[in-house]
Amino acid sequence: AEALGQLPHWPPTTLLVTAGSYKGPLQVEKPVTILGLGLVIVTCTVGHCLRLATECEPPPKLSNLTFKSGNTCVLVEKGRPVLRSCTVSSSVGHGLLAAGDSRPTIVHCEFHGHRHRKAAIAFRDSASGVVRHGRFKDNAGHGIMASGASSPMVSESVFFRHGRAAIIVRGEATAQIHDNRLEGNLDYGILACEDAQPHVERNCISGQRLPAIAFRDRAAGTLRHNSLSRSEAYGIIVCGTARPLVEGNDVCGHSMPGLAIRDDSKPVVTGNRFEGNTGVVIAVNDNAQPVVEYNILKNNKRKAPDALGTLDSVGNHVLEAHIGDEGGSQRRMVDRA
Repeated sequence: AEALGQLPHWPPTTLLVTAGSYKGPLQVEKPVTILGLGLVIVTCTVGHCLRLATECEPPPKLSNLTFKSGNTCVLVEKGRPVLRSCTVSSSVGHGLLAAGDSRPTIVHCEFHGHRHRKAAIAFRDSASGVVRHGRFKDNAGHGIMASGASSPMVSESVFFRHGRAAIIVRGEATAQIHDNRLEGNLDYGILACEDAQPHVERNCISGQRLPAIAFRDRAAGTLRHNSLSRSEAYGIIVCGTARPLVEGNDVCGHSMPGLAIRDDSKPVVTGNRFEGNTGVVIAVNDNAQPVVEYNILKNNKRKAPDALGTLDSVGNHVLEAHIGDEGGSQRRMVDRA
């Protein structure tokens, strides 16, 4: 912290930090590059290890550092800081909190061992930014949470063994979530709730305890070209008054129906492949009004009786299986048109 305070505000400076343990907190308000040489650990028992609150150009860059705190570890309040190849762990708070209108770039960083039920990375307010090539594992809470009017992009990252939804998008957030791998989480893989409108594309999600993806409350957005397999529950659940577009996904090998549509939800379900799921393929309950068209349903593990009810259902291709309903009142089954 002392060396950082002695650096000039201009020109931009690179600070090389030798291996060792250092006491925080650090506050970065200058166009500085901080590069760890070997294992550099910054610890703080009270408050934040690192606070980033500057709009300076070029933005601060931090590489090859480890941050450990008993509180929220890294706070980004403004600007476009870059964290690369860093490791972050907090015992109580968030690993990294992006607030205000901050726009951090977080690349090749690892977030693990967060023991409290908060998120490893949280975006709130109108924060945006990018998380790419991240590794999230063994966190008691969420891997990433987007809330408020935030709009992060999360891509090419892996999420293992989270106690809560690995990625949650809530409030009015509009996250872009693509090309990630989620495996063995104990809750939902991805949860969109409240008025969120995420765009969820080309993710590979397997082995979840709860449904791989859930849209609930008033959530909308798109769910496209994802591979969802081997959950202990549904592949996808849509409930409340949610109205996502569910298009072109592979939904295979789940222990319950591939898709559950409940309450007053109105999803559009088109061009998906449902194969090898247990139970009926698409379970429609309550007052749900989905549009279900041009899906392939193959080798699912329960035959259903003749279809009942009326739904907007066109051109679904059924191979060695039927579409049916699941228990509950006002049950209906997607027909075999």
